[in-house]
Amino acid sequence: MKQIRNILTICILPITLVAAAQTTTTRKVEKVNIDKSIDDNGKELHIKISGTKGNKPIIFDRLYNIKGMSKPQVEAVKKHVLDSLGVN
Repeated sequence: MKQIRNILTICILPITLVAAAQTTTTRKVEKVNIDKSIDDNGKELHIKISGTKGNKPIIFDRLYNIKGMSKPQVEAVKKHVLDSLGVN
């Protein structure tokens, strides 16, 4: 009797593991609809972003004085703005 129980346990264990491995997780997919406009004329950096991320509207329109900044500094400003809005 004990051998039959051990055999059944050995047979059922892999089935249980496979069933557990096949469970799915659901992820919430966030809808993103963004329009970006980034203009750099060497003196001013104009960043305009509008749209929606999930159910939240995003409206951003700023002008930055970049006169005298190096290209890496300007790129850092762009990256910071986009990252802070979550639209990179």
